This record gives sequence, structure tokens and C-alpha cells, in this order.
Amino acid sequence: MVHPSLQSFSQPVLRQIALLAAEIIEHAASFGSDRWGLTPYSDGIRLNVGFTEILTALPDYIQLVLDGARAREAPTSTDVSLDEGTNPKGFYPSIPGSLKAEIECIPLSSLEQSIAVLRPALLEAIRLAAKRRAGKGVKAGHRQEVVDILATLVGRALPSPSDTPESQRNVVADESLMEGALRRVVSSVWERNPDARRACVARYGTSCFVCRFSFEAAFGEFARGFIHVHHLTPLSSVGKEHAVNAIADLRPVCPNCHAMLHRDPPLTIEELQAHIAKQHETK
Repeated sequence: MVHPSLQSFSQPVLRQIALLAAEIIEHAASFGSDRWGLTPYSDGIRLNVGFTEILTALPDYIQLVLDGARAREAPTSTDVSLDEGTNPKGFYPSIPGSLKAEIECIPLSSLEQSIAVLRPALLEAIRLAAKRRAGKGVKAGHRQEVVDILATLVGRALPSPSDTPESQRNVVADESLMEGALRRVVSSVWERNPDARRACVARYGTSCFVCRFSFEAAFGEFARGFIHVHHLTPLSSVGKEHAVNAIADLRPVCPNCHAMLHRDPPLTIEELQAHIAKQHETK
């Protein structure tokens, strides 16, 4: 059974996130079993090393905290947004000179490539962050059952923090999602402005603009409001700060159609609708 925090991910993206999270966990644990923790959200996960939120993974994108010097040496990519933040000590002051990278999950090939070129900067950031033990908030929010699910996805056992309660070790992920852990959200507002998302949904609703699938109709009240929001012009193709018109530039789409729209080469909504119609005609 998939934990609620992982249910919104497509399977290919979830597999890639599991591989990345496993690598971070193993590297952090090599510096001490009390240096890391994983906190689930309703729609994703956060991995802390020391005081630092090294990885935040959501269905549409991930955020990584990187060593700034090594990140600047990596090959540049329009699919990666690097943010220095406003603190002269670094985006995350616990890692001097650090940067935040934001990477879209789709297309998957771009996500994999971006992680590969940023790996040295990520590993160095983990080493620096692991100089501190995980804080009380990280320990309280840690859920070992999510780590165990990631271990299953990557096909190898993963460690648990030294102070993980016995009740959390090797349990089946069938309990309700625990909430209340502190979440620090840092995002470039021009890239994914929540007001733009709300305006898009207010205009077009929460049914998929491509296939008309409704999560609320299929799953009931608890799924009300769930939908991805698709940029008609991929952000990676713009590569710079720009204004987004929620009505003209955004459309609500289900995760399946969203993944198909971002195939390589990407499709327009009309092209994907034509593919679906053709499939229906052949049945």
C-alpha cells in the first residue's frame, strides 16, 4: 500500500524520487544515525539533514539545497532554477554559500539529467549539513514507514535514525498521515504562484481540461479540489522570470494527462485530445 504522501506521484517520477531520497538518506546516515529525518506531507515528502531541508519532493517539482561553489561548476540547464536567496550567508545559512535548485519532475529524462549533473553539489551540501544533528522538529516529524516504502521501491534496505521509536520500525504503511510537522516552503513565486493556480481553477474548474476526469466524481468528497495545473508554454522553455496569465497560460489537467503532455517532444492539449479520440475510435 502506498503512503498518502506518495499517492499523487506518477510511478516513473516516484521511482526517481525514491532513488534520490535513498541516496541522500544513505549519505547522511554515513555521518551519524542522528543526522537526518523524513517528514511526509499530504502531497509529498521532505528530507532534512541536520537543520537543512535538503530535499523537498512534490508531484510537479523537487527542491534541492546545494553547495553553491559546486553547483555553479555544474553544466547549466534551463530546466533548473538556481536561487541564491536573500541571506548573504547562503540560501540555507546552515550551509555557507548554499543555493536552492528547483527542478521540474516532467519530463523525467530532464529530471534524471539534472540530478546527475548536480550530484556533486548535493553530496557536498549533505556533508556540510550533517555536521549538525537533526533538530527536535525533524525527529518528531520523521515517519519510518515512508522510508520503508522507498526502500521497497529501490530494492534495498534503508537505515532508520537512531532514535526512531520501535513502533515505527518496519511497519506497514496503513496508518493515517500524521500532520503538524513544521514545513518551510521556499519557492520562486513567478514560477508557481499559488494565486495563479487558484485563478486557473476558479476559471476552468477541477476537471481535467484534456480528458474531463474529475477526482471528486471518482473518489468522493475527500478528493475535492485535487488537480494539477499545466503551463501551456513549458517553464523550462522560457528560462527566465516572466509574467503568467492564469487564464491564458494555465489549464487544469489530471496527473496522467499532465505526464503525457510533457512527453518528449511535448504535446499540446489539442494534440493529446486527438490521440485520445483516435484511441476511442479504434476500440
